[in-house]
Amino acid sequence: MSVEAVPVESAGAIGVGQGAPNLRREFLESLVRQKTFIAGAIILLFWIFCAIAPHALPSHSAYTPSANINQGPSGSHWFGTDQLGRDMFARVIAGARPILIISPLATLFGTIVGTIVGLTMGYFRGFVDEVISRIVEAFLALPLVVVGILGVVALGSSNLTLIVVIGIVFSPLIARTVRAAVLLERDLDYVSAARLRGETSAYIMFVEILPNVMAPIIVEFTVRLGYAVFTLVTLSFLGFGLEPPSPNWGADIYTNYTVVSSGYWWEVAFDAGAIATLVIGVNMLANSIERALEDG
Repeated sequence: MSVEAVPVESAGAIGVGQGAPNLRREFLESLVRQKTFIAGAIILLFWIFCAIAPHALPSHSAYTPSANINQGPSGSHWFGTDQLGRDMFARVIAGARPILIISPLATLFGTIVGTIVGLTMGYFRGFVDEVISRIVEAFLALPLVVVGILGVVALGSSNLTLIVVIGIVFSPLIARTVRAAVLLERDLDYVSAARLRGETSAYIMFVEILPNVMAPIIVEFTVRLGYAVFTLVTLSFLGFGLEPPSPNWGADIYTNYTVVSSGYWWEVAFDAGAIATLVIGVNMLANSIERALEDG
């Protein structure tokens, strides 16, 4: 029995089963009816635009120091300047690019690794599940930021390193979610039929079961994306992210937070606001997608 023959009620993923077009249409209609989805999409699209075309917005150089140090917000410098006279508006806008490159790629990498591990744990169960579960639990016992710092220290600070380290940090959490979903699917009739046909374990896991557990995987991806932003910013704040002078929200907060007490609040406030709006936008999308999947 093929995946297409599975009753729609048994399918946990959008786009599986004979009613796939209707399911997709209902899912999209449920999404666009939610105000939180619209608001989150607008916020995320704004930051994506900033990351793709930072020069489309009028601003000064994000890198060049000037004599206009510690100037407050004004008509010439909308977000003021920092201790080196660099334009804070330009740095906030330019800082969106590394965040929106590294965070999604790290989340995607972690989702792929976590999905493979979760499928393996849930499908084979027994000894395989026990061994991997102990490794996952030991990994999760450590603070995630500490694991991230250790990874960056061991491998060096680069975009690729940050993508791999942050992805590995989140993969055990995603693996547990996928494992739980696979356990609900592995004994259903369509899986038993695939075994009777003599299909390989890899085929059953990735062709038969995976499409039916895509819903929780999609939710996990959107939720972990917000956490990936926070993790990247935290590593940068602690000095383990991207190297200066590249515009970086976390690193700029670390560099300038000591002058807040002197009244130069803008040198931290706008970077913090950028982080907050991006994370809130991503969380809005995640909550909307979860509700739409539940309604479907």
